[in-house]
Amino acid sequence: MHPLAHALLLASAFSMSQVSHAVTIVDDQLNIGQDTPLDSYRVNRGAELVAEGATTERIDVRAGTLRMGS
Repeated sequence: MHPLAHALLLASAFSMSQVSHAVTIVDDQLNIGQDTPLDSYRVNRGAELVAEGATTERIDVRAGTLRMGS
């Protein structure tokens, strides 16, 4: 096998093996803070995510509310 083809095969195998992360769905109100484990959030319509001193991965707000404090 050509070295370039071998490298591309390994790269595609690696990209398919990456683990997807869970997402916490927020449908009501959720308060998170500095002691909350690292996570991603999706805030749905009418819901509210209150983040005070929290570290997060991704936050996707879909017609909901995100309040951030210090």
